[in-house]
Order: sequence, then C-alpha cells, then structure tokens
Amino acid sequence: MMAEREEDDDTEEAWMQLRPTEPLPSQCCGSGCSPCVFDLYHRDLARWEAARASKDRSLLRGPESQRDSR
Repeated sequence: MMAEREEDDDTEEAWMQLRPTEPLPSQCCGSGCSPCVFDLYHRDLARWEAARASKDRSLLRGPESQRDSR
C-alpha cells in the first residue's frame, strides 16, 4: 500500500498541483523591484522543473539558510 502511494505522488497530476502559479500582470507594480514577483515566479518555476525532472520533491523547498538570512 505504501509503494502504491509513492507511485501516486509521482503522477503528472500530483506534480501539476505543486507547480508555481504565474502572477497576474496586475500583481507587478512596474517600478523595477528586485526581486519582482515575476523574478520569484521564474525562480520557483525553475526549481519546480528541476525537482520534477529528478522526481525529488525536497528540491522544492530550496535552501533554508537563504530564507533565514533575509
């Protein structure tokens, strides 16, 4: 039963639910913020694509040390 659950976790549908949502154009203020909401989206999308390609969900979390240092 556990192996069946792990297989389900790697289905296309499961991965699509984890895919980052692209921000709406109205969510960008247009004043050149760094990072912009679109920069963050593209970073998260690249992380998601790498995690999906290697089927490793732990890559979706990213480096914890970078988040704590802000």
